[in-house]
Amino acid sequence: MKSEKMVVNMNKITLSKILFICLLLISANVLSQEALILTKSGEKINGVIQDAEITVKTQSGERKLSISDIALIDFVSNDSQVSAKAYLHLLRGRQLIKEGFDDMALAEFKIAVEASPNYVDANYELGKLLSRMGRKNEAMGYLGRVLLLDPDRPGIDADLKDIADWYLNKKDFQSAADTYYLLFQKYPQDKNAEFAVYKAGFLYAWELNDSKKAIPALESAVEKFPNNQNVEKALYEIGRLYAESGDLKSAEKYFTQLIAKFPSGERADNAHFSLAKIYQQKREYLKALEEVNKVINESSDQTLILSAQKLVDEFMWDIYTSADGLP
Repeated sequence: MKSEKMVVNMNKITLSKILFICLLLISANVLSQEALILTKSGEKINGVIQDAEITVKTQSGERKLSISDIALIDFVSNDSQVSAKAYLHLLRGRQLIKEGFDDMALAEFKIAVEASPNYVDANYELGKLLSRMGRKNEAMGYLGRVLLLDPDRPGIDADLKDIADWYLNKKDFQSAADTYYLLFQKYPQDKNAEFAVYKAGFLYAWELNDSKKAIPALESAVEKFPNNQNVEKALYEIGRLYAESGDLKSAEKYFTQLIAKFPSGERADNAHFSLAKIYQQKREYLKALEEVNKVINESSDQTLILSAQKLVDEFMWDIYTSADGLP
């Protein structure tokens, strides 16, 4: 924001272009004192008032005021504008942080937000400070507001990662997953986005059993970061969750994709077994038998092999009852 010292001729500044004027008084003669003027375009003018007379239209009529009789003009017509009070308390808070008085700075930032609820800088400073003080739940309220007002705010991605990690350490898996996923959604190009979206997906799947959130998170992870070391796990979880929800077509798609990409992978045998169960439900017994035989002949997991052998017995019974019309 541009800043300059100058002699300010108020008659040459259109009031409609001004966000607020803060007159810093140290004597009765304001015309010899400095004024801080912030325009709506973001220009900050710091200078000495030369001359001014303001006409104020009120319900009882017009009044003409000399600038020397005014201590503060605060232009706030809606929540998107910043009041002079909020701006000054933000400045005080930042100075107090530099001096090591975090508790006092916290109070200043809170006053700034109360004065102008949608003041992005004040919300961000308050959220950061609360996070640093370990009050993560409160911090997320203010940082969340910053995300809504200014989603491109530099640095907030690191704050979200820190808060998500804190939730995870506290085993608050819901808040951790939601915050990780929020980080990815808002900042998909961020250096932490890849880790965050996979972490969110696995938390939804494993800790929260929330397939409605796990599936889109993991699908986004695989699509956006196909070379991540967790792709095989993600593909398997997506297939498993689709199968459990009854969407056999989608489940088949992801298990088949896993096997094609990782034919000797850690979860390939489980994917073959899962496909066998899908084909069993679809009454495609030859395909089911082909998949289950791959497990029996190629897997080193004895428990899985036993399950596969039991599945073969089920196939035989299904085929027998289907052929003879038995119940």
